[in-house]
Amino acid sequence: MNMAYALVIMKKEHFELVGPLGIRIRSLRKARKLSQEKLAELAGMHPTYVGDIERGQVNASLGAYADVAMALGVPLPELINFQPNDPDVVVKNEMAPICEMVARLDEKRRKVFIEGMKSLLHTIQSI
Repeated sequence: MNMAYALVIMKKEHFELVGPLGIRIRSLRKARKLSQEKLAELAGMHPTYVGDIERGQVNASLGAYADVAMALGVPLPELINFQPNDPDVVVKNEMAPICEMVARLDEKRRKVFIEGMKSLLHTIQSI
């Protein structure tokens, strides 16, 4: 396993790029039914590094993204050529403030909220 990737503390501006890129990588990985561990193995990375990339917590090197692209079977330009309005990115950005509020709830209230949202989604989907 190639462990030559450096963890870099990133500027806030960089997160605007690597955050959506991580979401895109996760979406492509799940579409291919790969676990983070399997993607890491295919890309020659540590699984926690793949997780950090997907969460946009590291500013990975271009070589790291190339390894991920190869492991996913997509050309690097296709991997990094995503639109900020990609549905996965939009949903994640729209849900972030709600997720933060839910995370601050105690366990009992969080469970009530989640069950309520499941019920609401079921109702909306049946319309």
